[in-house]
Parts: sequence; C-alpha cells; structure tokens
Amino acid sequence: MNTDNHSGKFEKKVASVFERYFKVPQIADPKEYRVAEVLHTLTSIILLLGLAIISITPFVFSNIINGLSITGSIIIFALIVQHLSRRGKVNFAAHLFVYSIWIVDTVIIVLSNGFYSSYLSAYVTITVMGGLILAGMSAYHFAGISTLSVLSLFLLDSLGYMPDPIIAFTPVALIIINIITIFLAAST
Repeated sequence: MNTDNHSGKFEKKVASVFERYFKVPQIADPKEYRVAEVLHTLTSIILLLGLAIISITPFVFSNIINGLSITGSIIIFALIVQHLSRRGKVNFAAHLFVYSIWIVDTVIIVLSNGFYSSYLSAYVTITVMGGLILAGMSAYHFAGISTLSVLSLFLLDSLGYMPDPIIAFTPVALIIINIITIFLAAST
C-alpha cells in the first residue's frame, strides 16, 4: 500500500492552511488593505505572545485559572478579528479589535486593584492604537472614554465601592504587561 499519496495530500492541505493563516488578507481598497495588514500584524503578535504567556502562566499569574482565562479571552478576540478581516469585514474587525482590547483592559483594571492598578497605563496604548487604526477622530474618542474610565475608577475608589482585588499580578507579570503595552503601541 502506497502511503506517499496520502501524506502528499496531507502536506498540501497543511501548507494551504498555513499559507492562508500567515498571509495578509488581500483587499482591493488600499485604505482597507493597510488596516487589514496592521490588524493581521497586531493580532499575530497577540496570538504569539498569548501562547508564550500560556506556557509560562505559573510564573506570571498568582492564580493560574485567572491567568489562563484572561489570556484565553484575548486569544479568542484576536482569532475572531483575524477571521472577520479575512472575510472582508475590515472596518468591523478594526472596531472590534480596539474596543475588545479596551473592554478587556477595563475589566482587568477593575479586578486588579482599580484606580491603583498597574494596568492603567494600557489606556495610553489603546488611545494610540485606536487613533492609528481607525483614523479620523478616533484618538480623541478613545482618549475621552479612557479619561472617563479613569475618573470613574477614582470616584468608585474614593467612595469605597471598588471590589477587593481578584487578580494579582506577580512582578514578572507586571514587567511583561509593560513590555507588551509598549511593544503594541510601537508596532502600530
């Protein structure tokens, strides 16, 4: 029995899947192509970093379940954005990308010490990314909602309504978070 024919088909199938995944979506509109290229690059970086963080989760997070759930949710958002971008829904994918990162960041801030969270600096990165990816007045929009979020966190904390920290980051995690934040802003 000749298995070379079957292994050749399998190799072609695997090569086809990898080519579709690693290749930037081809879109006719130059403006949408630029956005799709940036989204593809950023989501690929996020996926790679997410897989790396999953492999070192015990050293990064004090609670492994929280770490895996946070990293897993970010990976799922990145995969959804890539899928939408490949389907030609680049504008929707760009909005979903920036808003989902903002939502995940806000949830992490609330659950990890609120106004005193070390994750608060990620709002600057989100403002830069939102302004560069979505263009127009998006940077002002994200600066405004980030400012309102910080003021809300301060108000909730000063009134005593902020919950006790549920997520605690180790010093290694704080270093990784700051490096990723700077890297994503720079790569955008």
